[in-house]
Amino acid sequence: MKAADLTVALEVELVKRVAGKALLVVIDGVDHWLPLSQIMAGGTLDADAEEGAEGDILVTAWWAKSRGLDG
Repeated sequence: MKAADLTVALEVELVKRVAGKALLVVIDGVDHWLPLSQIMAGGTLDADAEEGAEGDILVTAWWAKSRGLDG
């Protein structure tokens, strides 16, 4: 299995909140708590994103699928 098969690129419309272990992000108009452990390197946003940021983020395919964001 290729590394690309294990990640999904998502467009984050807004980082609403930064918490100790997660980001509250808006994707397709829906709020999602995104654990920092599920964020992979390579997007314009990463685990160090700040509130108010927007851009592409790479997440694990498992997390994206569990939220219905893999298709």
